[in-house]
Amino acid sequence: MHLMRKSSVPVMILNPNQTELPKKILVPIDVSHHLEKEEFNRAIVDLAGFVAQQFDSEIHLLAVWQLEGEEVIRSSPLLNIGEERIQIMTERIENKAESSLKSLAKHMKTAFALNCEPSIHLSKGNANIVIPEFVQDHQIEMIVMGTVGRAGIPGLFIGNTAEVVLSTVDCSVLTTKPAGFVTPVAM
Repeated sequence: MHLMRKSSVPVMILNPNQTELPKKILVPIDVSHHLEKEEFNRAIVDLAGFVAQQFDSEIHLLAVWQLEGEEVIRSSPLLNIGEERIQIMTERIENKAESSLKSLAKHMKTAFALNCEPSIHLSKGNANIVIPEFVQDHQIEMIVMGTVGRAGIPGLFIGNTAEVVLSTVDCSVLTTKPAGFVTPVAM
């Protein structure tokens, strides 16, 4: 975990029981619409595409999305937001997630000579729960994902999806950092 948090280069954690090259690769994508996340998503997809090309693997792009604070919004009499409005908000988030995944899948298909189209999957929920379930349900052999490697107090309170996922799956995991990440380790 320490290496994954602080390394400025991709880090691969191998499943020691996996003797074959991975045939199914999962690429969980953060579909929040911020320019820096879109650039990072493209870099993650490029890394996954390169790996899939080398191993002749199938790719599964997954967006886990949710309406932030939905439970509070639904239960608060002060907010008084009707079910119809909540439905509109969740549909917008889901549509943006789907659009992002389709765009990334198209990019991956044109940038890499893959034998099959990347599969796209949308799932509403918490990424820390959905990703491990997806890995198990689809017999994923490798995850390629980004990690921001928060350290110190932010890492304690916010957590890191990559770390949670790594501790709950039994497949290999390849993590990468966003452009411009500077390791706090001095040589």
